[in-house]
Amino acid sequence: MTTYRYSFLQTLRLIRSDIAFRRAFELEKLKRIRSLRLLVSPAVACVVRYRLQCLFYSCRLTPFGWALKFLNLILYGVDIDQRARIDGGFVIGHPAAIRITADVTIGERFVIYHQTAIGRSPYFEPGREPGPLVIGRDVTFGMGSCAYGNIVIADGCRIGANTVVDRSVPPGSFLLGVPARIVSDLSGKDS
Repeated sequence: MTTYRYSFLQTLRLIRSDIAFRRAFELEKLKRIRSLRLLVSPAVACVVRYRLQCLFYSCRLTPFGWALKFLNLILYGVDIDQRARIDGGFVIGHPAAIRITADVTIGERFVIYHQTAIGRSPYFEPGREPGPLVIGRDVTFGMGSCAYGNIVIADGCRIGANTVVDRSVPPGSFLLGVPARIVSDLSGKDS
């Protein structure tokens, strides 16, 4: 899998989108904070470093990209591969122990909390095929959750705390458990 090519202007648009969604996501707390002061927040700084990491890797400035990736890893335990494709509106709730591998594509308005792993399984499982993991728009991953394998998590899904998603799920699902099972959809119908 090759690194997605980011331009400088595209990177700025993504960062602006990330900050705008962060402000909307935590409206009460961030009402009076200006965007530049928001960059001091560890969670926002991790996302900005990831965006710049992708820019540096795609511009063949690998040492700078590696330095930003290493900084995120050392300071917060956040390891996001530069080959992961994450659209605008990326919010990290708590930047601690987060891993997103190379074969992941994530849609807009994605929220992730601490101790979450998304991508390849660290274990080889017979009968399970490793492959690209696709996550739709407006998806939230709770604390300690993980998703791995050749699956699609559709738009509008909510993954609860400590949930393991190992198969594809339909749009608007609320998932809990190990392995994940659909508790309800977001329209309120129980399954």
